[in-house]
Amino acid sequence: MKKIGFLAIGVIASLMLTSVFADTTDTETTPASVTVNAYVSTTIAKCGNTDFGSQDPGDTDEPVACQSTGNDTTPAVTITVESETNVNVDIALKGDDFSRTGGGGTITVGNVEYDDDHDKTDTDTGNNAVGTLITSYVDYWADTGTGDYDLWFWLDIPASQTAGDYTSTFYFETSEHV
Repeated sequence: MKKIGFLAIGVIASLMLTSVFADTTDTETTPASVTVNAYVSTTIAKCGNTDFGSQDPGDTDEPVACQSTGNDTTPAVTITVESETNVNVDIALKGDDFSRTGGGGTITVGNVEYDDDHDKTDTDTGNNAVGTLITSYVDYWADTGTGDYDLWFWLDIPASQTAGDYTSTFYFETSEHV
């Protein structure tokens, strides 16, 4: 009788444990989210210094010394929108007026023209028309993807320009197209 009693207690305990642990799994969910930010990555390569060389008063359409003038092989500046950029971008440029070293003279940046190919008179081969550099940003390429964007520059020297060395700064900005 003792063996049956222990067996009966063991079976009853086993059934109780089974019923206690049978429904112990519960599934819950939680939403997960992430925001991927816009990312713009660019590099700028120059053919050398953006140097227009030595010019005479009244000279026009003088190119940056290192840029090619007979073909599209060597732009003054190449802006590369890198492959890790995950949005379309606008590319804008501006410049400062040229200031004479030691003071006493300026050449307005409006005397600089730019284009996306070597021939500013040929508007069919490039993507955009010839632009005139100004002191505030102007989009030259809009809603563009990754790749290389080339620029050539030309400078006009006013006829009565005071002799001397002049410097300017050109700026390039890439930003998410909105």
